[in-house]
Parts: sequence; structure tokens; C-alpha cells
Amino acid sequence: DVDVVCEKPLGVAAGDVQTLEELVAGHPDRLLVPVHQYRFAPAWERLCAAARAAAGRDEPLQLRVEVERPGTDPLSSGGWRAAGLPEGGILGDHGVHYLALCWALDPATALRNATLRGEPGHESAVLDLSLDGGHASLAVSYAGERRRNLVELRIGAATTLRWLDAELIVLAGDQVTESGATPALSDRQAVNDLYAPFYDELLAHREDAAWRASRVGETLAVARLLWAAIDRVR
Repeated sequence: DVDVVCEKPLGVAAGDVQTLEELVAGHPDRLLVPVHQYRFAPAWERLCAAARAAAGRDEPLQLRVEVERPGTDPLSSGGWRAAGLPEGGILGDHGVHYLALCWALDPATALRNATLRGEPGHESAVLDLSLDGGHASLAVSYAGERRRNLVELRIGAATTLRWLDAELIVLAGDQVTESGATPALSDRQAVNDLYAPFYDELLAHREDAAWRASRVGETLAVARLLWAAIDRVR
């Protein structure tokens, strides 16, 4: 038996999730983790910390994500992104990272609805999900005119954290209380730089049973969410 680290996406075909669950059940001491490296982005960590604090105060959360790309990544290998749903398409490319964010905010995240339009390689998808005390809306598209990422977290009625490309701002109502530069997920190099902390954590904690269980839990939960979305729009 060996630990397995693989690229995303997992959960793009019928039976994938069941197979993953059986593998994990049959090898409970092994690690199965895809590369969801976005969670090491400083702004991502800031949003998760704010969400955890809000949950401790029983404040509702509203998450809005918009990802815009002018087609698939021309620098990627294999061409799977342009193959559409059989290989995951926009949902398996960009959507899965934000499903992982939803899981980080609430491990009980559930899909409410999903829509898909456009031809493979130029498709757009919208997902609606329930969070504990709130909801999330994810809109991801290969049919954009530019590279753009927006992640906005609203906490209760008063506080908003808005991460738009290389800027993170915090608002109290309509007033900006904080703003600053931050690495952008629309920047290829910034995304590539997130692989290093991903593997640093892996090497530092791979013998930590609680950490391993959490990562495997994320793997299965995100695969279930991705398959639920793909199955809904097939």
C-alpha cells in the first residue's frame, strides 16, 4: 500500500465516488489527496478564518464566486479541459477548487442546483450550494473576455470580504475599512507558487493521523460535490 497524491479532478464519472469510498475503506491508513493548492493563498486563508470566527458567533455566510477565462488554458498539457464533462471541463478545472473552499467553510456543504451552457472548451456553469446558515453561488466560465477571479464572503449584514484578483478589501456596510494587495488566482505564477506550501504541508504532516483523516475527508466530500454537479447538468 502507498499514499496517493494526484491532480484534480476526482469524481467526474458515474461510479467514481463509490470507487474512491471503497478504496479509502479498504485502506484506512493510507492518504488519498488531490492537489487543491488554492487553500494556501493568503486571501483564501483570510476568508476561511473570517468564516470560522463568524460561525462561532452564529452569523450567516453568503459566498459568491465568479471565475472568468477566455477559453481553456493554452499552456496546460493533455487537452482534458476542452473535452467537457467526460473529463470534468470547467467544473473539474476551476469549479472543484471552490467546492473545496465551500467544504472548508462547511464540511456539510450540499449542492442545491447546477446549470451548464455552451460547447466544451467554451462552457459556463453556475452552482448553488447550501452552507451552514447561508449559501454559496459559484459561476465559472471558459466563455469570458479576460482572466478574472472574484471571491466575496458576506458575513451577517455588516461585513464583506471581497477578493478581486490582486486586491482584498474589507467593507463594513458600504465603507472600506481595509484594503491591500494579495496574490491573484487569475495570475498563473501566483497559482504555481501555491504548490510549494501544499507539498511542504504534506511532508510535514503526513504522519499526523488527524491531518490525514481531514485531507481524506476533504477528498471524498469534494468528489461527491463535483459528481453531484456534473450529474445534475449532464
